[in-house]
Amino acid sequence: MVLVRNGVPTEDIQSIREMSVEKVTEMVAVRYPEKNILLLAVYRVPDGDFGVFLDIFSDALQELCQLKDFRVVVAGDFNVDFRVDSTEKNRLLDLIETFGLRITTTEPSRMTKTSSKCIDNIMTNLSENDTTTETEELHFSDHRAQIFTYMHEDENHKRQEHIYKRNMGKKCIRKLRRAIREFDWESLLSGKSAQEAYTSFHDNLVVMIESFCPIQRKLVKKCKAKNSIPSDLKDAKNELEILALQAIIRREDTIYELYRRKKKQFFERLENHKRETMENMVSRAENKTKVIWRIINENVRSKRRQYPGGRLKVESISEYFSRIGEELSENLPRAEKSAGHYLKESTVRSSGSFFFNPITSQEVVKIINSLKHKTTMDVYGIPTCLIKQLAEEISDPLQMVLNKCVVEGEFPDKMKRAKIVPVFKGKCPNYRDFLRVTIYLRLNNMDFEKKDLLQLH
Repeated sequence: MVLVRNGVPTEDIQSIREMSVEKVTEMVAVRYPEKNILLLAVYRVPDGDFGVFLDIFSDALQELCQLKDFRVVVAGDFNVDFRVDSTEKNRLLDLIETFGLRITTTEPSRMTKTSSKCIDNIMTNLSENDTTTETEELHFSDHRAQIFTYMHEDENHKRQEHIYKRNMGKKCIRKLRRAIREFDWESLLSGKSAQEAYTSFHDNLVVMIESFCPIQRKLVKKCKAKNSIPSDLKDAKNELEILALQAIIRREDTIYELYRRKKKQFFERLENHKRETMENMVSRAENKTKVIWRIINENVRSKRRQYPGGRLKVESISEYFSRIGEELSENLPRAEKSAGHYLKESTVRSSGSFFFNPITSQEVVKIINSLKHKTTMDVYGIPTCLIKQLAEEISDPLQMVLNKCVVEGEFPDKMKRAKIVPVFKGKCPNYRDFLRVTIYLRLNNMDFEKKDLLQLH
């Protein structure tokens, strides 16, 4: 039997149905024209003549081969243990191999207290990269269910994308560090203005990075997240489903009570597992705030309820916040004295001078290490995570350049460049713009902020 979802167009192949022989085998086949896939369901009677079955099965596959674009999925109960080496298994495998088919699983499909056998299987000539087969216990039969998933070529293509990423392997980083250490930065930067010194430092460093850590085009295949539920929880879930079926069939109070108790224990264990998983995610994350908010948003979305008439419109929120400033300003009492009056009467007097201590190499390393570990690249294609790995090597030339900028009051032109990246946010068609400035500008800003605070305090 082949059950087809309502609305999915399929064609019954009558010639395959007529090949069924009582007490030997039963077969039925349908064609899915949209994907050009043939589905063949097979049942072999355990005590039937195996040689006759192979002849009939071979004729059925030969019949399917005559159809255009032969792509087939065979699913059924063959009553042959694919986990044990036997004559019947070898004869069946030899037959399907002649038609370019393969079995997709060897997981047990029928388990008892004394045996564990794989007598059901799914065979196909589709690529292994496009198919997966999983075995699940559904408690509707003494056989376990086999779930076959086929990712069509067009859908599989959508799950693949190319990205451009720097090669930051251990060997590449090691060679880059050695090149930076052996370069004579002092001779290069001495006697030059801040603008020239920064340009020379930047250009030479970019050349080294491009030489040892080039940007490469890589194919990324998006895979579905794997189920991380431990095996003991899966076993507890299976036990709970068995009790639920027994409670429905037998209708006994003792089973109902046992089911309620087991259900409560299962959800308590599941909640503890979720809590431990979230704690591990937060503890391993470098940006803990971001991970915490992501967990909160996921839980809020899953528990969100819609109440009629209780949804705010975007226009209403925008109008409220656009007028709130004027309303507060109108309602505030007028002050008798202005801010300038209080500044004139202030007892704190400025010395009239503002002095910056030169930045040291140790301060540069400390500031670099305080940056977030991000792989996003700036306008020159340099990610923060790469600079963090080169902190010790570039600290000396970088402190020389930054001190020159302060002394000469010069802001290098290469620091003024930035990259604006439109980032798609959720299902909203609007994009949010993110400004990615150069990494050295962030270092410079953090240094100035630190020294400003020292002067003010």
